[in-house]
Amino acid sequence: MKSAVRYIVLIAFSATALLLLTGCSESARTKAISDAVVTYSDYYIEVRNLGDQVRAQSETIDSSAKSVDYVITVDIPDYTQIDLSATSFILPEPILSSQSANSYEKQASLALRFAMEQYAAQNGMDQYLELPVTFSMNTDGADWTANMTSQSKLDIQRTIEDMILGILQQLESYQRNYQRMQVSSSLSKLLTDVFGGKEYAKCIKVTGVALANDGVYTATFTYPDPVFVFTALGNAYIASYNQLFYGNERVVSLSIKGLNNINLTDAAQMTATVRVFYDEAMQSYVLLDDDRLSTIVAEARTQAEHNASAMVNSQWRVPPSAPPDNGSVIEGQSVGNRIVFKTGTSLGKYFYVRFYAISGEDISEEGTLQLGVFIVGGKSAKVKLPKGYYRVACVSGENWYGLEHLFGSDMKTYNGENAIQSRNGYINNISFE
Repeated sequence: MKSAVRYIVLIAFSATALLLLTGCSESARTKAISDAVVTYSDYYIEVRNLGDQVRAQSETIDSSAKSVDYVITVDIPDYTQIDLSATSFILPEPILSSQSANSYEKQASLALRFAMEQYAAQNGMDQYLELPVTFSMNTDGADWTANMTSQSKLDIQRTIEDMILGILQQLESYQRNYQRMQVSSSLSKLLTDVFGGKEYAKCIKVTGVALANDGVYTATFTYPDPVFVFTALGNAYIASYNQLFYGNERVVSLSIKGLNNINLTDAAQMTATVRVFYDEAMQSYVLLDDDRLSTIVAEARTQAEHNASAMVNSQWRVPPSAPPDNGSVIEGQSVGNRIVFKTGTSLGKYFYVRFYAISGEDISEEGTLQLGVFIVGGKSAKVKLPKGYYRVACVSGENWYGLEHLFGSDMKTYNGENAIQSRNGYINNISFE
């Protein structure tokens, strides 16, 4: 086996020979590169004839320069020539519930690389790959420091990892495991529509993946009970709903996006098995059969939405009331001089008009409520008011919700521009059209 430098670089030179043959600067540069190789521990490399390589390049480099680059040829063991059975390599078993296909590939590659490096260090190699590596060197007085460039480190990494991955991909056992991991990694995405959203689909834990026949896999997994999930989402929706609404009943649609705020610790874990097909032409996985899982999830969601809708409508909905007869006085008393109030249909279906007694013609005065009357649009109402001035406030709408809510959220307000006067012996006509 050839002598080599690996992490601890052994360069046997006599001090006298260095001085005579290369000079102090060349010796210092050789030592600096040797130290840089020693400190590099990311990947197994060997360096041969370092002194000769440095000497050959020193002849073309300005001896007075304080920063120089040396390109040193390093040897990388050709791992493709190793009998895998002679190494300590054991293919890791994939963890379906928590690993991705990429993380499994990295785990298996790392295990194989360590086994190969260990074999090469203990037994030596007959074949190597040569790779030029650049060392940037700087001097401070008589001492030199050397650092392997980032690009060179990347070149070593790519060379070794590509070789290791190529070996790994030739193993049928690895290919089977990797394909199982691909199914496992793809499963939550394939089940997004089944669960009604990616937030729920990500909650699955894969417990098993097996090849059923050509391209078809069965995948078994657990998932939080959909009844628990959608009931919790429904309760959260109800708790967040804190305002009255008018008109038609609300139909609640629960969003899976809210699942991120739900504690699923107490949710029972259900088990399902689905079939997945690998389409080689498209290089993608397709869900073939969800074993009624989409139906189970949909039924739980529908029931939870029904329950949430019923609760929201019972707590927050203000149902419309039967409208009073035209001219019904609901507040105060109709006594005094006759007032005729006419409304048009263009401003609303129903009107509720209030008369506030004020001291004069200034309608900025709030006044005292004297009378409130319900009027159907397009009709007139006859009421009586005691002698004096009144501010008129009018609201309209399409549905009547009672005196407390009047016409609800769609209510429109119209105020008189002038005060009206009730005078003895006169009939006042007011029009809102």
